[in-house]
Amino acid sequence: MKCFYINLEKATNRNFKIEYVESNKILGNLRSNEKACFLSHKFVIKQNLNATEPILLMDDDTVIGKSTCEIWDNFIKISNKFEWDILFTAICVPWPTTMIECME
Repeated sequence: MKCFYINLEKATNRNFKIEYVESNKILGNLRSNEKACFLSHKFVIKQNLNATEPILLMDDDTVIGKSTCEIWDNFIKISNKFEWDILFTAICVPWPTTMIECME
């Protein structure tokens, strides 16, 4: 699996991306740096449209649990049984106790 890590805080072209968003008046309710982050995702996806292996795109605030990689590996092994293009791995855990259990 090819992995990409998005970190606009340390990216050398961060200011360029934010300036691009602001100078082109990209609409939306998000802050300029959030829009620039989405553009970074879009760029990585566009560059890998013809990829023959799965790609993983993560932000700098991604939290990976103890069994996350094993779960992803197992999914990739059986993924030919499914017709899919994008697998969303983000979850929202509304209960703090459940969040702690997921991280154990």
